[in-house]
Amino acid sequence: MLSRRLATAFLFSPILALGLLTETPGRLVIAGVVAACSVWGLSEFFNLAQRIGALPPRGWLFFVVLVAPWLVLANGAWGLSYRWLTAWMVVGALGILVCGVYSGRSERWWETLLASIAALVYVPLPLLLAQILRQSEHGSRYLFFVIAVTWLADTGAFFGGRRFGRRKLCPAISPGKTWEGLIAGMALGVGGTLALGALQTALVAEEASIRFYWTAGSASDILRLGVLAAILVLAGVLGDLSESMLKRDLGVKDSGSPLTGHGGFLDIVDSLLVNIPLVFVYALLVEGLILS
Repeated sequence: MLSRRLATAFLFSPILALGLLTETPGRLVIAGVVAACSVWGLSEFFNLAQRIGALPPRGWLFFVVLVAPWLVLANGAWGLSYRWLTAWMVVGALGILVCGVYSGRSERWWETLLASIAALVYVPLPLLLAQILRQSEHGSRYLFFVIAVTWLADTGAFFGGRRFGRRKLCPAISPGKTWEGLIAGMALGVGGTLALGALQTALVAEEASIRFYWTAGSASDILRLGVLAAILVLAGVLGDLSESMLKRDLGVKDSGSPLTGHGGFLDIVDSLLVNIPLVFVYALLVEGLILS
């Protein structure tokens, strides 16, 4: 299991580095990744929804989420307003109704409609917010932060739970989660964040282009990052348990075909699907994020 997890990190790290550390190639890479992962995630979500009789218009929704990242990219590359993205998402939602009426199938329409809308909100929306964040001021640093905290917390919870796990965190939803794992994840997530912040302050000039975080490195900055990291650790657990609830309700173990020790795509990114929107809102409201 551990070797397969390390293989996943080895496989995706170069793509992530290219997307975060380069300008034009990075934006293209992120757009492609968002498009591919949106289709991948929706496919898994639809397979789960089909178990309750929902039949979302897959072809139409795949087309919608394949086009959306390039509208975001066009905003950064050619100054196209995000209003076009908003309009496209409205068209996508209306298309669900058109496809439903055209099919003439009223059975399970409640399930189909709700599953279609939930799928767009649950999977492509956070991924698009990550892309919008990437194209904004200090966007790469925000993304690095949320990915690093989530990965560190997941790693701490994995090893801490295996070594010290005794008391179940939420046995009715996820029997493998323990309080000891949560504490270990919190310690590594917050501790790793503070360590990287201190390292940046000590070794990297404030005007340097390659920095871990968007803050200058004062004591208040480090404290703020630590508090945000703690919130993300808890929110990540919420995302993990929420996805586990979907699977448990349907009686399945993984959301898709296994990928290097993590299960399906939704199993890999369940915490990030909650943490990315949270960081996006934080950056807008607290840090004064400038969208570009």
